[in-house]
Parts: sequence; structure tokens; C-alpha cells
Amino acid sequence: MSLFFKKNITIIIFVIIFVATLIFFIEANPLVVFDTDDWLYMYISRFPLPVPGEWNPSRVFPEVFMPFFSTMASYIIYPLNHNFVDAQVIMHGLVLSVTILIYVYLFYKYMFKTTKDKYFALCITILFYLFHFLIFRSKKNENDYLFYSQNVTCYYFYTISTLLNSILVLWVLNDDFLDDFISKDKIIQKSIFVFVLYFAIFSNLFSSIIFSTYIFSTIVFNIKKSIKISYARYLICFAFLLSCLFELSGGRAKGVHNSNSLIQLFRQSIYNFYTLVLNMNLLFVIILIFFIFIYIYMFLDLYKKKKNNTYIIGNIDTINLVLSMTLTILFLLLLSSTTSPSYIIRMDVLLGVFFYLFIIMFIAFSIFKRFVALKIMLPLLIVLTFFFTWRGINTFKDSGYKNGWIITNDIVNQIIEVTSEQKEMDLHVPKFDYNDNFPIADYSADRFSSALRKHGIINNDIKINLVIDEDMNRKYLLD
Repeated sequence: MSLFFKKNITIIIFVIIFVATLIFFIEANPLVVFDTDDWLYMYISRFPLPVPGEWNPSRVFPEVFMPFFSTMASYIIYPLNHNFVDAQVIMHGLVLSVTILIYVYLFYKYMFKTTKDKYFALCITILFYLFHFLIFRSKKNENDYLFYSQNVTCYYFYTISTLLNSILVLWVLNDDFLDDFISKDKIIQKSIFVFVLYFAIFSNLFSSIIFSTYIFSTIVFNIKKSIKISYARYLICFAFLLSCLFELSGGRAKGVHNSNSLIQLFRQSIYNFYTLVLNMNLLFVIILIFFIFIYIYMFLDLYKKKKNNTYIIGNIDTINLVLSMTLTILFLLLLSSTTSPSYIIRMDVLLGVFFYLFIIMFIAFSIFKRFVALKIMLPLLIVLTFFFTWRGINTFKDSGYKNGWIITNDIVNQIIEVTSEQKEMDLHVPKFDYNDNFPIADYSADRFSSALRKHGIINNDIKINLVIDEDMNRKYLLD
């Protein structure tokens, strides 16, 4: 048994991570399709190319893959469980969990490449995964976590898009073939890379900046080499700039109007970011300060020796990552200032920033791999971190809305129960505080029947009259 465990420890750890993530997103914090945006992007798909002048010209990935996976849920899972809401939860939970698994696995590969120590790399990887939940675990806020987003639509538009770009960074850190991209080697790997790259760049500006800044940093620190042979890097940066131009031409960008000046909004974005940082978990802050001192020590050591340091400062990856994180923060602050300063405190926007921070921290941590006493203590550190993160009831902020599963299920059942001969119906929904009744907006009536028909749940479109009914609030015990 011990021999089997030793040989398959990596597989076992990643199976546990995948299962834990899946359970979290289908049971503890299920990705329930609920609001008006969810019902639209569940079924309306776009041409898979950036189109100038559209509402979201460059957001190809979320507007192609969210309706695709939503439809697959209805045609693959729904026939098995006969529950539309659960089918959607399971599918979107699977998509997110698989993406997180790839993200964490590539981090493990990079740590193993850096440390050449499988045991140490696995322990660091588990801590890396847990830190995404620990970082804002605090009594001062609603216990946000870095994989959090407010609805299913935002998971595709922001969280998964950010994970795709982070995966590309880890991919290049593990195997940088960009300087020799057009060659006969690794054709399949390069084809998959181009596929992921296309949808990562044309996903969301808040997300695509992550990989673009990393590629830009590799150009800056290898300028002589890059000018000669690294045209692939320049093409990636050009594609990002092209996506920015596309987005500027879109309806969403043109619809942004702010009464304050850009300087005032930029200051507000900085203040919001500063406030968020102050709410970080105390244990994480202590760990972060510890790593900062490590870097200061290594820098002073390098300055004293006046030669390349084999641990940290001489590591070009670290320099690239620090510049990438800095440029990413600056871009996100500017982008938030032109849209809304509240964006900079969203977890699905900041995921890429803290992704860089975690890698930089764990590169520093890898210098301790030679200390046997620390390696012995790592399992205890993992367990303490886990229980410091998980505290039973109300552990993390809920995705979606209160009683979202029950309300969506009731909406679906009201529509399904209509006879095939009936062409029109009244759909009763709860009353919400916004003027347009968002999250179930008064203009969303046709989206319900269109989504269910295109998913094969009902056979024909039904004209829906949305009835905002306060009795539904009492029925669902809504405040």
C-alpha cells in the first residue's frame, strides 16, 4: 500500500484537488444560472472572431464557450438527471474545476522544474491552491476568495478567462518554445498553444493583460535576442493591442460615461486597491512579509558579492514576473478608472495579480528545499493553513444570489408546465430593489423561453409576460 501511494502520490494529490474543487462549485458554492445575463449568454452565441462595433467586440471566448457548455449540459446531463438547474451547475462546475486543475498542475510542474524535488514541489503546490482561499479570509469582509465571481456569466467573462491567461504564463515558464515557434518540433503542443492563446487574448482586457505583460517583460529583458528571432512574442503583443482597439470600438466602451475626471477616478481606484490590501488575511500577510525579507536579504547578498546569485535575484523568471505583476496592476488600475473604480476590488479581476504574487513568493520559498527540518514540517503547515481557511459554517462568500437554485428551478418548472398549445403565459418572479428588477430584469422575459427552446427543454417559443410578484419574495423568504 505504501509503495502504491509513493508511486502515485502526484496523481492522488491532483485527484483530491479536482474532487475538492468540483464539490465546492457544485455543492458548497454552486454555479447556478440565475440572473438576466446568465439567461442571455446561456444560449446566444456569437461569430468566433472579434467584430468591431459589437457590444463586446473582442470577448470571443466567453461568448462562444458559455453557450456551448450550457447547451452541452442540456443535451448530455439533463437527459440523465431531468433537472435543468442541476445539469447546468454540474457542467459549469466541471468546466471551472478542470481549468483550475490544469492551472494548479502547471504550477506544480514549474515548481518541480525549479526545485528538482517532487515532494517539496507537491507541498508548495497544495499551499498555492489553499492560498487562493486563504488570502481574504477575514472577519472584516465577506470572505472573498480568488476563484469567486458573482454569477456564471462573470465566471466565463473574468475568472476562467484569467485562468486561461495564467495557464499560458505557466506554460511558457515550463517550456518556452516561442523563440523557435516555427519548427517541426512539438507541432501538437504548439497547435494547442495557439488555440488557447487565441481565446485567451480575445477574452477580456482585464484578463488578457496577464499573459501580454509577461510576454512584454521577456522582450524587455532579452531585447537583443528578441529583435533577432522572437517574432512570435511581438505578434502576441500586437494581438493584445488589436483586442484593445476592437474593444474601444464597442458598444460597452462607448456607453461608459463618468462625471469625474480620469485623474479622480484613478485616485479612487488606487484607494480601493489599497483598502482591499488592508483586508488581507493576517496569516497571509505574515507569510508575505517573511518572503519580502527573503528577497531583501538575497538582494543585499547579491550586491555584496557583486556576482549572479543562484537563488533569487539572478533568476530571470523572477525579474520577469515582478515586472509583469507591476505592469498588470498599473493596467488594471487604468482600466478600472475608465470603466468603474469598483472593478479593481473584484476577485475575478485581481486573480491574475495575486497569481503573479504567489509564484514570486514560492520561488523564494524554494531556496529552503535543502532544509530537511522544514520539509518535515510542510505537511503540518498545509494542515494548519487548511483549517485556518476552512471554519465550518458560512466559510466563503456565496456566488450568485440567495435561494438562486430554488428560484431558477421554479422559473423553469413554470415554463415547462405550460401545454404545447399555449402560446403565452404569465411568469411570476420575485421583486428586487433595482428599478428594472435586476437580477431578474423586467426586459428579460423572452430570454427564458428562448434559452429553454434552444436547449431542447421546450419545443416552441412562448411569449412570456413577466409578473413581478412580491408573494414570491415571501415564498422564497427573501428580504
